[in-house]
Amino acid sequence: MNRGGFPLRKWTVNAPELLADLAADQRERVDQSIGKDDTLKVLGLSWTPNDDSFCFVLCSELITPPTKRSILSFILKLYDPLGWAAPVVITAKILLQELWLLKGDWDDPLPPELTDRWHAYYTDLPNLGTIRIPRWTGQHKENLGVEIHGFADASNRAYAAVIYLRVLHSFESVQISLLAAKTKVTPLKTVNIPRLKLNAAVLLCRLLKWTISFLNLSQAPIHR
Repeated sequence: MNRGGFPLRKWTVNAPELLADLAADQRERVDQSIGKDDTLKVLGLSWTPNDDSFCFVLCSELITPPTKRSILSFILKLYDPLGWAAPVVITAKILLQELWLLKGDWDDPLPPELTDRWHAYYTDLPNLGTIRIPRWTGQHKENLGVEIHGFADASNRAYAAVIYLRVLHSFESVQISLLAAKTKVTPLKTVNIPRLKLNAAVLLCRLLKWTISFLNLSQAPIHR
């Protein structure tokens, strides 16, 4: 990257001695020692250096009154490129699709039933902040084996695919890591469940192709 004219900066780790050889202008500026709950932004994701895991930092601002415009704005702020919070995001997208079917204006208040569902959804959101996704998936040259496990399914509201990595450290030690997930709301036009399940299978195949290429896992057996 440096030879191409793109010097990397804002380096940070949870072991300060690893930064000793870097100039001060190449490090991430941290005003105090990294604490247990401190997070940093890494490519838009929130990373906790203390336990080397990713987490979700949510906006606590309550949308009042909720409208189609404000809910869409909120969904766009749920930055989740790898789909780790897919069940949470797809729930909001399903609600937005229902609002779209009502054909109201962007700033019209929600009907009472949808308002109650939105408030219940929003009340549960802080639980997402308790989830931690370990950055290290356990891959090491001394592992006994690595397997990719993919799952796909569909309902009349949405379809989804998810990929896990299973690493066998020893015959008594196995590590399972969530790699990526993808969800889509079902089309407005009615589609039967068997066809939606086929859509989910296609979604899984595309997600597997991308994940295997990105993580160089072409030799790992795939279970789906």
